[in-house]
Amino acid sequence: MEIIRTGNGSFECFYPEDTYVSHSISDNDNNTLTFEFKSGEKRSFASPKWFSSAYNVQFGISVSKDGERFFIQSWEKGLFCYSLKTGDLCWHFKRKHAWDMILDADKCVCFFTDWGAASISVLDGTLIDRYSLTTDSWFCKIVDETHMMLGPKRGTYTIIDMDLNELYRIPVSALNPSGFYNFIVKKAELHDAVLEISGIEQTADEMHKWWESTEKNSFRRLIQLDRFIVKT
Repeated sequence: MEIIRTGNGSFECFYPEDTYVSHSISDNDNNTLTFEFKSGEKRSFASPKWFSSAYNVQFGISVSKDGERFFIQSWEKGLFCYSLKTGDLCWHFKRKHAWDMILDADKCVCFFTDWGAASISVLDGTLIDRYSLTTDSWFCKIVDETHMMLGPKRGTYTIIDMDLNELYRIPVSALNPSGFYNFIVKKAELHDAVLEISGIEQTADEMHKWWESTEKNSFRRLIQLDRFIVKT
């Protein structure tokens, strides 16, 4: 999904080619969510009263590939699933601090800060399974449509799949080999067992003088994952 900010807190989402919905618009001025299908049909619904465009612009509005449902995260209220036909609520998963999510035809995997990743039934919102993390584990990045990277957990970051299986455990030292005091991954992508990360890395002095940060504080790193495979 590609997310584009359009001003005044509004944003648009553009979906993969194999999805029935081509794009959606979160209109902060009119408090509406509009979905345009590849057929040309448009459907608009009133945004939920609790909806925060400032929060959801981080994740966009996820939609099921069959064009039947859409999903919205809330920091205070959890994860919501709505009908793309009527705009009615299908289910509400009430765990707080809903963050990034990925989904397939049957389930979605949503990360909840300070709790972990939950595999949830798309049909009725029931919990299928949980990948547990402690309160010190706050990091989540979607690395492709069916995998996310989470951590830290015992000094490593883990890439999991839709079934919450651990595929790779990556030591912090592989992500941050120079041991920078401030290390922020802004983007992470997985391509054929190679993880590409980019972001900001700073010494303690550079962090305290953030206004002087330069291009040298940005990084892009390729990490071969073959040696970090989780053996089953």
